[in-house]
Amino acid sequence: MLELLALTLVVAFAGYRMGRAVAQDEITEPFRKMLYRWTYEVPEPVVEREFEESKENPDANNKPPTRPRRERQYVYDLFTCPLCIGFWITMVIGLIASTHLTDASWVQHLLLAVAATGVQAFMSLREMAE
Repeated sequence: MLELLALTLVVAFAGYRMGRAVAQDEITEPFRKMLYRWTYEVPEPVVEREFEESKENPDANNKPPTRPRRERQYVYDLFTCPLCIGFWITMVIGLIASTHLTDASWVQHLLLAVAATGVQAFMSLREMAE
């Protein structure tokens, strides 16, 4: 039982960190810029300007006036929200880790993954509130 708790916490921390890496870290900024350009169908100079403005004022809504297609907006929102992408990353890591590291039933695998996503969401929301 203690092993499952430890595994849940490790998976939650891994998912939290990976969610931040995808949605906010500088190393994935080129990917987010490409996604922004694809979502809003704007040229590269507009993307650079928007990203610089968002760094200066992170609370501002710096989306261009063009209205993207709904499915593109969903994809963009998923990959730029640490809580959203962190949930899915944590779920996948949790299912993979629990199936390979434990010999629990499928219900326990699912419960571990869901518990880890809860911890990851708590950490992400706490950070967003600060």
